[in-house]
Amino acid sequence: MRHREAQRTGWSVVFAAWLAVFCLFGYRATFAILKGPIAITMEWRAAQVTLGYSLMMVCYAITAYGSGLMLDRWGARPAYAVAAVLGGLGFFLTSRVSDHLAYLVTFGLLGGVATGMLWVSSTVSVRQWYVGRTYATMWGLAFAGAPMAQFTLAQWVKPRLGQAQQALDQALVAAAGLDVAVLAPSELAQAASAALADPAVRTSALVAPALRGLDAAWRGEMRMLGVIVFVALIAAALAARKPPEHYGMRPFGALPTAAGDRSPPEQDWQVGVYESIAAVNPAGIDSYTPTEIAVIVDPAEPESASIVVGIMNKVVDEATVWGEV
Repeated sequence: MRHREAQRTGWSVVFAAWLAVFCLFGYRATFAILKGPIAITMEWRAAQVTLGYSLMMVCYAITAYGSGLMLDRWGARPAYAVAAVLGGLGFFLTSRVSDHLAYLVTFGLLGGVATGMLWVSSTVSVRQWYVGRTYATMWGLAFAGAPMAQFTLAQWVKPRLGQAQQALDQALVAAAGLDVAVLAPSELAQAASAALADPAVRTSALVAPALRGLDAAWRGEMRMLGVIVFVALIAAALAARKPPEHYGMRPFGALPTAAGDRSPPEQDWQVGVYESIAAVNPAGIDSYTPTEIAVIVDPAEPESASIVVGIMNKVVDEATVWGEV
């Protein structure tokens, strides 16, 4: 694989990770906006609604281990594909629930497995292609999907839900005869909440249509989020690539290996220094200064390598026998 083609492949991996992080944080961030309308229209307590989120996080943590196994065996593409199907279904089926158990299964279980497939796959896939100083930059670009999701998806969901909530508030004020001019905003909110708990108010000619409008709003937004997650993660699966070793390459930023050796270095960085020095003077090099060692280890940048070697001397408390590997 030529260098330019390798760069495109690396960028493709970063783009796939960006989409994965976008969907992961989007799944979690939109819950903060949707939980209120869900609780109102389904007549659930706040604890019942947040239980679905808690279950999602438990499944997320458990699934993360399985996604790591999948990544080691087949790469990130299968993990993204599974997340696309389950994530899309999680949102879509949640939009059709009518009881609490179904909500726990769709949003908690399906959503948890879907999001659990994304974190390990996105972070490790970028790490497989970029190491050293290049990794921080590339992972920073990929992680930008997180705040982007929280902003764009929130702006997508808020308008329709806000209009429906406003219509319900106005209906409650009229049906319960609340005096907006007298009550403070906090008192008005408490009075409206108390009025909503009254079955007679909920079924009144003013409030019932507003409740149906709010119910249709959050369900419609759930379905749209399901489509967004499915499409984005299918694109991530198509953009994902296997580790560079599969293409006969080494990660960007990796240290050079011996001539003809195309495999990535497996040894610890200290061991690499020991081997370089031992190759020059197998009998031991206690008389070398850190700068002289640096020139041997990395002739191109002796100043930077000198700092590394000096730090390493401090770490091992100057007790290392340099010539022994």
